Amino acid sequence: MLKGKASRSLYWLLKKGDDFMIDTDYIQIVSNVGFPIVVAGILLRSLLTSFHQRLDKLDATMNELLQAIKSMKSE
Repeated sequence: MLKGKASRSLYWLLKKGDDFMIDTDYIQIVSNVGFPIVVAGILLRSLLTSFHQRLDKLDATMNELLQAIKSMKSE
């Protein structure tokens, strides 16, 4: 289990999004948890963000469709 600064850094890395810079914290994260774990965390965060955006777009489209059906029904 991660402790201390490495754990906070990993949390920040996953929450920060696309603003990545090489820093000693990142080097410490990679040395503590391993490169594949860090890359998997970054990819997972990217995938979840993309999925969330697509769901929001789908929700908006479904609401538009519902409004169109209601307006056709009332005519």
